[in-house]
Amino acid sequence: MPPADLLWLCAAAVCGTVGFFAVCWTLVHPQLGLLDLAALAGFGWCLDRGDR
Repeated sequence: MPPADLLWLCAAAVCGTVGFFAVCWTLVHPQLGLLDLAALAGFGWCLDRGDR
């Protein structure tokens, strides 16, 4: 596996983990919605970068 592919795989794993915890945090603490929106926006950006 080329190093670039390994780097993208690690980045995707980090983004997925952040997105998962952002969703869980929203369910537990809905009042912190703005922070979660920022986290989910970052998650979407990671997915967008990964598709290119």
